[in-house]
Amino acid sequence: MTIAHYRKHLNSLGINYLLNVGLDGLGRVPVPAQENIRAAAKLFAK
Repeated sequence: MTIAHYRKHLNSLGINYLLNVGLDGLGRVPVPAQENIRAAAKLFAK
């Protein structure tokens, strides 16, 4: 399943989908998580 699938399914049930991101040891958002956040933002803009 993808972020888009989870979002669509949960929203149909009236549930908000939260994307949890863990920081690295220096308090930075890891690059793969940044990419996921950007992809999710494109979905939400629709």
